[in-house]
Amino acid sequence: MQQEKSGNVISKITFLKKSVQIVFESKKSISISEESFSSFYLYVGKELSNQEIEEIENQDRLLKIKRYAVNLISNRMYSKHEIEEKLIIKKYSKSTIDKVIEYLIENHFVDDEKYMKYLIEEYDLKNYGFEKIKYKLSSKGFDVKLMSNLVYDEVREHEKAEYLFKHYCKDNQTKGYKNLKKSGFNYLKSKGFSTSICLDTINKINIYVSKEDDKDILLKIIEKYVIMHCVDLNDEIQKEKVIKRYQAKGFNYRLIVECIEEILWKN
Repeated sequence: MQQEKSGNVISKITFLKKSVQIVFESKKSISISEESFSSFYLYVGKELSNQEIEEIENQDRLLKIKRYAVNLISNRMYSKHEIEEKLIIKKYSKSTIDKVIEYLIENHFVDDEKYMKYLIEEYDLKNYGFEKIKYKLSSKGFDVKLMSNLVYDEVREHEKAEYLFKHYCKDNQTKGYKNLKKSGFNYLKSKGFSTSICLDTINKINIYVSKEDDKDILLKIIEKYVIMHCVDLNDEIQKEKVIKRYQAKGFNYRLIVECIEEILWKN
């Protein structure tokens, strides 16, 4: 059935910098993109029904949303879920979002399988543990079926945990043997390793640091602190403050006293 026209005769078409303005004899006007303008056979003198104008505006709106989504993806990869969340924040309708997502998938702008493989490789290079990798992938909203392809490699988990712990010990020698075991365990847990992997790894601490190192480490720390803060270890009050300070850091009371006595003996 032929659409009934409503007197919407185009009287003027103006090409602006980023859009095309269509003015009707009724003084009503709409502004659309050049791409939308090219999709319809529009010219001065053409009469459009209200329904046709609505269709043009709807298509133009959809085109702009597609362009917004493509611009997002041009900066970095996104999962289907992440794009949906971005569009929901913009308060677009579900039907509009579905059309945009369909367009992105059909034109290979969004590929969850490819993106997930990329992220797994990236997280593995960062030495994240399996649990952290799984959590970060889950936060991207990947499909459960796709997530099931994630494979646990225990040998690789040990390799990553030992690499991280080795460097952690090197960078935190001043913590001492006992504290390194405790803080090292928490550090590895924060990187996403299982409890068993963490325990296996920190139990190899003797490879990287010795219990005998604790006294030398603590001695240097206290000596530096005493010099920097002009502490008089002969003063019982100041001495007691130093003891409490390093007890709070996890060092053994007897070891602290031995170090203080050695510093006093040197002086």
